[in-house]
Amino acid sequence: MNRFTTEFYDNFRIKKSTKPSDIKVRMIIGKQNNIQHAEISGFKDEKMKSEIKRVLKLPNLNKWHSANTILGKSDYEIIFLIKIK
Repeated sequence: MNRFTTEFYDNFRIKKSTKPSDIKVRMIIGKQNNIQHAEISGFKDEKMKSEIKRVLKLPNLNKWHSANTILGKSDYEIIFLIKIK
């Protein structure tokens, strides 16, 4: 498991009453080393969306670096899934 995944799940809190769902999180990391856009879909509870946003804004998780290409810095996309049973 990479450091991002470990940190994310250590800080992510799910209530026992949360309905089962498959949540897709799509983020674009910008040239200024930040989350430029975050799209969260598939959630069944608005509180779950808020919790994901809270965790992504934590200082120890919000340390991004833009992609370096031959032409310079570039945006890149990260997609991950969260399955709640």
